[in-house]
Amino acid sequence: MDSIKELKDKLKNTRPAEWDKFPDIELYKDQVLSYMQRQLLPSEDAELLTGAMINNYIKAGALPRPNGKKYGKEHLAYLTAICALKPVMSVNDLELLLKKLSSKSGAKEFYDLLYGKIDNALSEAADSIDDDLREDELPEYILAIALKAAALRIVCEKLLLTIREKDMETEKLEKEKKAQNGAKKDK
Repeated sequence: MDSIKELKDKLKNTRPAEWDKFPDIELYKDQVLSYMQRQLLPSEDAELLTGAMINNYIKAGALPRPNGKKYGKEHLAYLTAICALKPVMSVNDLELLLKKLSSKSGAKEFYDLLYGKIDNALSEAADSIDDDLREDELPEYILAIALKAAALRIVCEKLLLTIREKDMETEKLEKEKKAQNGAKKDK
């Protein structure tokens, strides 16, 4: 089936731009929207990124504020991550994950990590497609991969919840410590 071979080829060969290929100049929002269409992962029904979506990501804390009205490489890196992950994560989960990942490194290092994970995921997906599937086998194959995707989403949600709970626990301990230090100073 040609459409399956085309999909496999797209998954093997389509990648977002690498950090060094990002524009060297800052872009206005309409330029970012145009640029991001080339950054999206291969999908038949990829939801287009809109200016309103960018504003919402900024308000939610998932995307840094622009420099004036201009967006740089860091913004393109975050938007690439957001567009790749939004089909499987809420904006709140995206914000948490992106903050955790970017707090460990700079924007370039974050994007290099993201790019590597995208490359691995697309390559693994392409390699998992059986070239010799017959049309009558497609429904069973689709069921299997859809259930695997559902199971992995559950794992992702549980692990994100674990991070949130740990952050809340750490925050609570820090508040208690501050309160104890404040009480000691009052004596």
